[in-house]
Order: sequence, then C-alpha cells, then structure tokens
Amino acid sequence: MSRTSWTFAEPLAVASLDDCYFYHSMDLPGVGTVGGEWDLRGHEADYLGGIPLNGRSVLEVGPASGGLTFYMEREGADVIAYDLSPAYDQDLVPYAPSDLAAEREQGHRTLRLFNNAFWFAHQAYGSKVRVVNGTVYDIPADLGPVDVATVCSVLLHTRDPFQALERAVAPARETAVVTELLVRSRFHRVLSRLRPDEGMQFLPDPADPTRHAYWWTIPPELMQRMLGVLGFGRSEISYHEQLYADARGERPTPLYTIVAHRTQALGPR
Repeated sequence: MSRTSWTFAEPLAVASLDDCYFYHSMDLPGVGTVGGEWDLRGHEADYLGGIPLNGRSVLEVGPASGGLTFYMEREGADVIAYDLSPAYDQDLVPYAPSDLAAEREQGHRTLRLFNNAFWFAHQAYGSKVRVVNGTVYDIPADLGPVDVATVCSVLLHTRDPFQALERAVAPARETAVVTELLVRSRFHRVLSRLRPDEGMQFLPDPADPTRHAYWWTIPPELMQRMLGVLGFGRSEISYHEQLYADARGERPTPLYTIVAHRTQALGPR
C-alpha cells in the first residue's frame, strides 16, 4: 500500500460531553472525571505489560476513547492511533435472524460517539497523537516502522483474529503487546496449557443472538504461538485484573498481556 493511500484524520471539534461515549474512565484537565466501562487508571502499566515507553514510537490499534493512548503519550511515547470511524463497518456476528443493516447503523452511531470522546479528550490534554482510520484488516504496512505495536482487547471483536493480529504487528520492529480477556474456568486454563489449539472458544451463541461484537477468547499460550509465527519468537505473559462496569455493576475482570519481542524480520511480501 502506497503512502498516498492513507492520511491522518482531521481532529474533530467536540464541544459537549453529551456527544461522547467514554469506553475508559479518564481524568480530563478542566473537566474532571468521566466514567467509562473500563477503569484502568493507575494500572495502565500492568495492562501494557510494563513496557518502557519514553522515547518510543507506538502504533496503538483500537484506542476507543483513548484511555491508554494519552497515558502512553504522557509517558513519553510518540503515538499513532488506528481505529474505526463511522465510515467503516464493525466486524459483526451475522446471526441469521438479525437485521444486520440496523445493527451496522447502530454501530456507526456508537463509533461516532467513541470517536467524539477520543477527540474531546485529545483537546483537553492538548495531545499531539495522530490518528488513522480504517479496519484492522487494512492497516497500512507503511504506518511503520514503529518500535511498538499494541493490540489491546481488539482480537475478541474480530472474525479473523490471526489476520487482524498479522496486520497489527507487521509495522513493529521491536515489540508487540497483546492484551485479551482471560477465561476464568480452571479446567479451561489447564486445557489451554496442555493443548492451546483446543483452548480457543467461539463465543457467538444462537440461543442468544444479541452479542454481535464478540467472536473469540484466545488462550495466552495460543496467542504466543501466533506471535511466534509472525516473527515474535520470544515473549512473556503477565496476568492482571482491571475494573469493568456494566449493568451488573463494577467488578475486577481478569486479563492477560503478552509482551513479544521480534526475533525475525519480515521477508518479501
């Protein structure tokens, strides 16, 4: 893909919190605290596997409202954020009885609110983060090279997580950081360690055709193998809990983070 095939997004002027949906709880200068589904405040380093950020270039895939984006910038990183906009469709589960056209339109409205929240925070922080919009399957290789690519809580929302991972980490010359949900079941954790290829779970359930944005849980051992195939042959897994809030209230939610180090350069493509 040529350099002229993509451009940085123009910042949006967003005047009101009423036009925003914050995925992350954030403390905004001049505004105060805004609540979101995930409260990572004070634990962002755990979420990112404790990687050094000062002076490093980062491609962040899937920033949502920017809770991690602006943290990384505050820590000294030069960040490019790559995310969907209302011009693109979400990767929805095509349940047979669903009105997918209506679901896509609702997805566009939600993306607009996410984007608005990001740009509202961008303005409040006086941020210099640059943004490129597109789908995870079409990340331009020439967005890099960057030192680090982060893919945090993204792959569970993709029909083809390996292709998404391949495109996300290709620009990274040093490090890939992948964070995903960790399945609680002890049996499933044992199975994942013994047979990682059998530990991956397909989430769509025809008995509950309402969760259109959730496709897979991928055990950390299998994720390590995927990253190894893509040239990141050395990696470490860490485990942590983060606060997640929904209709049932706020609760600690287990996740894992893999910090993977590139050991093989990409060959001709």
